[in-house]
Amino acid sequence: MRLCEEKTLVTHARSERARFLGYEVEVLHADTKRDQCGQRIINGVMGLRVSRGKMQAKMSKYVARGKPVHRAELMHYSDCDIVSQY
Repeated sequence: MRLCEEKTLVTHARSERARFLGYEVEVLHADTKRDQCGQRIINGVMGLRVSRGKMQAKMSKYVARGKPVHRAELMHYSDCDIVSQY
């Protein structure tokens, strides 16, 4: 397999997030998250985050001037139907 040098980026997982297919991959670290026995439970766990740009693009359909947009077409649906659409 050949890697494209322009697109290939090697990062240190502890200190930087790596972008992959529009997502950000990182290693989580938090000394304050502990289980009942006092052991750290989140250190070294891989985290997958949606980039801010992707999230804002998705939200733009539902927000105008920083506030949620009223969607009159959903008024006649049940609460369960509305939630299932989201």
